[in-house]
Amino acid sequence: MRAMTIAAAVAAALAAAPAAYAQPMADNRAVATDFWRLVFAGRAPEAFDRYVSPAFIEHNPNLPDGPAGARAFLSRPEYMAGGRTIERMAVDGDLVFVHMRSVNPETQGVTAVVDIFRLQDGKIVEHWDVVQRAPETSRNPHPMF
Repeated sequence: MRAMTIAAAVAAALAAAPAAYAQPMADNRAVATDFWRLVFAGRAPEAFDRYVSPAFIEHNPNLPDGPAGARAFLSRPEYMAGGRTIERMAVDGDLVFVHMRSVNPETQGVTAVVDIFRLQDGKIVEHWDVVQRAPETSRNPHPMF
């Protein structure tokens, strides 16, 4: 009897775990989506005020640590002049992966960008990115997007 009670308790805990894990992931996805929606609309300062922690850690070696450098970069008119499209997004716990297509307004060259955000308490606290220019020709028939 005791073994069955323990087994039932373990089964209940395991069944509840996915639901408990899913809600924070949905919330993190919503934060990343709205962050980029604001940035794409030319409202980067608002996006940073709303969704980025003052303790923000930046891993891009071309930007200074803290939120000020990324905020200034994303607020530049030349950044906003290019077209950006979110192609896909994935969430794993406190990490959100955003795969984007970015078009240079001067050359019309296409770049694939993956931004990785770590969130804590509804705020972006850490950022990594990977940038790859789309080649003119490919050795395989598979598109980058």
